[in-house]
Amino acid sequence: MAKRLPSEDVNMFVTAVVILKETGGNLAETFETIVYTIRERLKVEQKISAMMAQNLMQGIIVFCMPYAMVLMFHFSDPEFLSPMFGDPIGWAFIAAALILQFMGGFMIYKIIQIKV
Repeated sequence: MAKRLPSEDVNMFVTAVVILKETGGNLAETFETIVYTIRERLKVEQKISAMMAQNLMQGIIVFCMPYAMVLMFHFSDPEFLSPMFGDPIGWAFIAAALILQFMGGFMIYKIIQIKV
């Protein structure tokens, strides 16, 4: 059974049955322990999944915030941003900000990738 169903839970079940077959013991108690372990593992995996989704959403919000601020300033007061888009130094600052923004977004994405 363990060869046909490659799963940690099935492998744990088969190992417990083989050990109980050889040594004897309380089968019901062992199965209760296995069920408890499997349920707790699923709870932990679901909690990690929820935390990863939360961190991904936070990363997306932090990544998009500067662009939203530029749009807000552009529509509320276009003259406020005109020096940034009119000077070559402003364009250099925009390019540096974009590069740093994408580097930060990539780093946040790599940090929140957790293998369970």
